[in-house]
Amino acid sequence: MKYYMKEVQYSSKEACLQAIATVKAIGMEPLPWMLSQLEAFEAAEQNKAVVKDSDTPIWDTLKANYPYGIMPQEKIDCVESTVAQLLEEGEHAEEPGLLLGKIQCGKTDTFEDIIGLAFDKGVDIAIVITKGTKALVNQTIMRMKKDYKWFKASDSLDQRSTINIYDIMDIGRDGLKQAKVESGKTVIVCKKQARNMERLIELFEHKSPFLKKKKVLVVDDEADFASRNYQNVKLEAKTDENGAPVSQTSEVTMAKISQQIDDFRNIPGLCRYLQVTATPYCLYLQPQGELNLNGNIVKPFKPRFTSLVPTHECYIGGQQYFVESANADSMYSHLYHQLDQKCIDVLGHEDKRYLNSAVSSGNIYGLTYTLVAYFMATAIRRIQVRNTDNKDYKTSAIIHVEIDKKNHDWQKRVVERLIDSIKSAIVDEDHSDQRIWVAMESCYQDFVKSNEKGRNEELIGVEVPSQEDVLDEIRNIFSPKFKNYHVQMVNSDEEVDKLLDEETGELSLDCAANIFIGGNILDRGVTIKNMLCFFYGRDPKNFQQDTVLQHARMYGARSKEDMAVMRLHTTPLIYRILVRMNELDEQLRRWFIEGKDKQEANAVFVGYDKNIKPCASSKIKISNALMLKPQKRVLPVGFWTLGKTATKKVMEQIRNLIVSTPGYNQQDADGFFEMDKERAVEIIKLIETTYVYDDKFFNKERKNDIKEMLCALDYCADKSGGKIWALHREDRNMNRLRENGGYIDAPDDGRTDLRPAREQGVDAPVIMFIQQNGAICKDENGENIGWNGAPFYWPVLLTQTNINPVMFALDQKAKSQSAVIDNSDFLEGYDPKDILSLTCKGNLQKHFGEEGSEYEYEECPIETRVLKHTTAGKYIQKDEAGNWKLNPNVEFDEEHNHGLYSMNNSNFPFVVRPYKYMCLRNGRDARADIILLELFEPKKWEIYPIQNFNEEGALVDRDTDTVLVHAKDTIIDKNMKKTEFMDETVAQWEIDYPIKKVLKLKKCSINWDAVFGKDEE
Repeated sequence: MKYYMKEVQYSSKEACLQAIATVKAIGMEPLPWMLSQLEAFEAAEQNKAVVKDSDTPIWDTLKANYPYGIMPQEKIDCVESTVAQLLEEGEHAEEPGLLLGKIQCGKTDTFEDIIGLAFDKGVDIAIVITKGTKALVNQTIMRMKKDYKWFKASDSLDQRSTINIYDIMDIGRDGLKQAKVESGKTVIVCKKQARNMERLIELFEHKSPFLKKKKVLVVDDEADFASRNYQNVKLEAKTDENGAPVSQTSEVTMAKISQQIDDFRNIPGLCRYLQVTATPYCLYLQPQGELNLNGNIVKPFKPRFTSLVPTHECYIGGQQYFVESANADSMYSHLYHQLDQKCIDVLGHEDKRYLNSAVSSGNIYGLTYTLVAYFMATAIRRIQVRNTDNKDYKTSAIIHVEIDKKNHDWQKRVVERLIDSIKSAIVDEDHSDQRIWVAMESCYQDFVKSNEKGRNEELIGVEVPSQEDVLDEIRNIFSPKFKNYHVQMVNSDEEVDKLLDEETGELSLDCAANIFIGGNILDRGVTIKNMLCFFYGRDPKNFQQDTVLQHARMYGARSKEDMAVMRLHTTPLIYRILVRMNELDEQLRRWFIEGKDKQEANAVFVGYDKNIKPCASSKIKISNALMLKPQKRVLPVGFWTLGKTATKKVMEQIRNLIVSTPGYNQQDADGFFEMDKERAVEIIKLIETTYVYDDKFFNKERKNDIKEMLCALDYCADKSGGKIWALHREDRNMNRLRENGGYIDAPDDGRTDLRPAREQGVDAPVIMFIQQNGAICKDENGENIGWNGAPFYWPVLLTQTNINPVMFALDQKAKSQSAVIDNSDFLEGYDPKDILSLTCKGNLQKHFGEEGSEYEYEECPIETRVLKHTTAGKYIQKDEAGNWKLNPNVEFDEEHNHGLYSMNNSNFPFVVRPYKYMCLRNGRDARADIILLELFEPKKWEIYPIQNFNEEGALVDRDTDTVLVHAKDTIIDKNMKKTEFMDETVAQWEIDYPIKKVLKLKKCSINWDAVFGKDEE
């Protein structure tokens, strides 16, 4: 009997045999592709031995023992080309290479193969530096020992290859034995942490100096994390003879760990550097080549080449979550479940009313639904796997809402309270509480629909068990006898370390259902298998692409059967951001897939938009990053030109190329005509030969302006299908310098050139070739603010309107000027713990009076502050447990405990910090005035509740209108009847600080233009 089944890629020989047995059990013959895969597994099994007779025994052994059968050619090519490029000689050999893979796509497995082949090619030592957590170090070491098990030390004389693996912190005071290093290969795993890096440098420099002569490969796992950060050098205050501050050059230096990594790279005689990450944005935005940071020569960190890690057939990522999910007929269209922002806000800080009535709250119904869906999904998969594979299937869920560890405990209590309600309804079969049963019915029907679509697409073959069987399975999970579920906070290295499986390095799943609550500790490198639920919420005002994408632990090798019941729970805003991030990430990867990085103008373009920034600014502080956005002008500035004789022939060539362009004679009414990119590039390169950059013209920092233009043109032309509009203008007379000495940067006339160019450049960029006469022009002091007396062309590129914004970087940022004022003596003699230091707006003297002013309590000026959870620690005290300290003399209304926002019957329940003084600045820089005020004693401070509610019934911050607490809720009773409820026992507390005396006032009367003007002169 003939039948059809879509080909499945089995992960092991056992899985393949199980499938064949299942098919035979129902009277069918195995399909040809099943038998083909079985043959491949058996062939690979026969080869699973250490390869001896080979020039590359380690690499050949790793290929032969590939755990999924035959290693794909795409992966072999990736490994071999990466090693070949890493070991190239030449002036750029020390520049890093980048291994770019998607989140949880097999990057570790691939860089292990790269290390293996590099060992075969002569590298002696591999240093794997990894994210600064002990858990990830342990995970890496476990993984490498498992994957390099073929190369354990043995007494066999036949063994050609031995790989010894160390944690740098486990290497003793005597270092490594030279004989052991000489007889094999060495891997050292080192955490990105100062003491670890010190130990690594000490090992090479002092303990085992023979290592300096070895060939070293550094593999920087998660290379965009901690490996390259910059910080400003703190300047000392300097003044002239009149006491005015002196302008100084601002300097930037490397952060400590970044400097240590760079220091280590200088130690071995041969050191190659491989960056590994899924979020490379800050790496591509580094300046090219070596950097000079205040005299410290820093090795290059921008990748000179990029290798893409191929994804395997079982990989699930952004394609499924954000592309295929848009197809209503796809199984993946059920992945996303919408949350209300209120639900995320409630989990952001403690409010005990939600413990008293968790399941009845409409504000957190999204979390109730999430938990019901997760337990139902777990039950479905346990039944399915038990029937097909006879295994006890264990699953996981992640709740990732806050970074603050204290809030994780709050979230755990809310989750456990909701689980108790769910358990009570299901185990006791109490159908009177429809809040749970309506959610159960909704979830089940959703799973039925996604399963049906998955079977229609031939992604899966299993069916959803009956609803009663699913409920019975959930009852078994909740059974008091087994309690086969666990809610675990994971917010420290120690907790992750305890949970790691010694065999796999993954988080252990000890129960049928495992709910992990945590923050950033659950991102980079941590692998969590069998995930069926990802509940995600972050600050909607701040989205950093490298950080957010690393949170996507739901990516990776996932079974299609799991994906039929997997759900992503987040808000519409965050989901839109994730969709956009996936688009930007794919845009970047396509650049390499299409080979654009091999072109002459080889900048890498990193996407961004108004809600998304690629990375933290500290990672690219030194870069002169250029942003390309719609209708952006890009042009060279500050150049000097060669003389008339030297430029005459080139000028003729340039003009001939322009006027001989096909279509030049078919210009439209404004003078626009089409030009191909190749001709435009040729013209711009010829123009560049007429420019001069030299220290005597103070313009060497602008020497890459033309290269930046070419990169921008390449990107714009790629997006327009190669189409470019050109505009030719002649006989212009624009000077080089402004009257104040600044460079002129507008050779294009706003009315006749730029305005029509903006109208023309909708779908294609516009390049304006503006011929200047280049006349000498002297000002009243006899200084030449013009040119060199020779005509030249000044090109201006205008990007098209319809283009996605991107960033790229070529150069190190030019140094800026700064000035520092020393106010350290202002608070001399005062105890810092007695002073409340704040910033404020306005004229300090006008508000508080002159120095020496004293006030009676009834007529004194007031400075007010309101409490919110982000800054309250400055004004009120905490107890030893980190909770807000309660005043024992004030009765606390525990029934209406909303934490910091408890109105407490208008009685302030907390303990204030007993400041004696207040120091205010009306700015954050040296331009600020500063005042020191004496306060009346705390018993005279007025503290009272204020209630500012927005239209949605949320308590909002007095100063910013930011939501603090959702006072309004929809209460859902057991019969699903909804009642609107407004809790008016919430409030924000305001503290009025009464001012007794103005002790000191220092006004900033400095003429800053004069300060920086002196430096320019």
